[in-house]
Amino acid sequence: MDMFFVPDPISTATRDRLWALIGEDIEGILADFYDRLENSGHRPLLDRTDVELLKHKQINHWRKLFCHPLDDEYARRLEKMHARHLGIGLSIGQYVTAYLHLKDAFQQAVMRQAAGAGEAVTLLLALNRIVSDDIVRALAADENAAATG
Repeated sequence: MDMFFVPDPISTATRDRLWALIGEDIEGILADFYDRLENSGHRPLLDRTDVELLKHKQINHWRKLFCHPLDDEYARRLEKMHARHLGIGLSIGQYVTAYLHLKDAFQQAVMRQAAGAGEAVTLLLALNRIVSDDIVRALAADENAAATG
């Protein structure tokens, strides 16, 4: 892996429960996200894009990200996603902004559905760790692309 790799302390049970709660709302979260995007100045990013296929790919990405520790397959997926994002003209700032918007929606899903404050804290800490690790790696991929490009 890379210099940011740290052995993942999040249990499989916590990951599965986190995805169970987020997975309940993921289609609505993504529908809201793309509705906002389509009604913004960033609409051109969706030109020539099959949004339904993209939503399907994102659901699979998030499921894998939440349910499985980071591994070499994840690193390959991240490189492909980064190349696609660059290909459509998505800036790293837009990427991170979108990511934080989705993270907020995921947090709200957890808060609505968690079985009490203790579970909510455990799941929100795991969510923060997973999303932070992914953002760090995306930013590192951007730096690597800039250094080699």
